Amino acid sequence: MPSSTSTLNTHPRSWITNVIRQLKLIVPGAMITYYLGTLDKLVRVLQSEDDAFHRCGGIMNSFMSYRLVHIVFFVLVYHEISCLVKWRLWL
Repeated sequence: MPSSTSTLNTHPRSWITNVIRQLKLIVPGAMITYYLGTLDKLVRVLQSEDDAFHRCGGIMNSFMSYRLVHIVFFVLVYHEISCLVKWRLWL
């Protein structure tokens, strides 16, 4: 059990480095999504009145995409959160 006077293991990378690493993945994914017209197709499925099964799938897809964006933002700011809050002192 660590004592309260022990130093926390700091990460050698800055949060800017983490942001850049994540943006290297986000930007190509966004460009591919735009090129394929995925957003337009998803909106068409969500606005369709004839097939409830496809509409339900579109709503679930939208929710999962929303959650993925939140997870990516969490990964981007995790380093800052872990430095601000001393989690090990809570144990």
